[in-house]
Amino acid sequence: MVDDFFIVLCNMLKSRPEVSEIHCVKDTKVPLMRFEFDEISIDLPFVQLKNLDILNPVFLRDIDEIGWKSLSGLNGFLGGIHLATLAAFVCQCDPYV
Repeated sequence: MVDDFFIVLCNMLKSRPEVSEIHCVKDTKVPLMRFEFDEISIDLPFVQLKNLDILNPVFLRDIDEIGWKSLSGLNGFLGGIHLATLAAFVCQCDPYV
């Protein structure tokens, strides 16, 4: 899963013309991918969730400290865990998104 994020997704983003300045930061309190998308700075944190079923919040029980830091965003209502849960829900509904 880590390789999917930091290698596969990174390479997919690098191939997009609207993405620039892409950097992967793995060894930090909050692992993330930092890039610009159409001149908008994006910090995309990484967290590994096991057995994800967003309709059952029990999945939050086994998150480690780094995972909690990744999920606790500073973007108001639609940030952090809210944004991560929304993204996971979309992927579960349509894995080809």
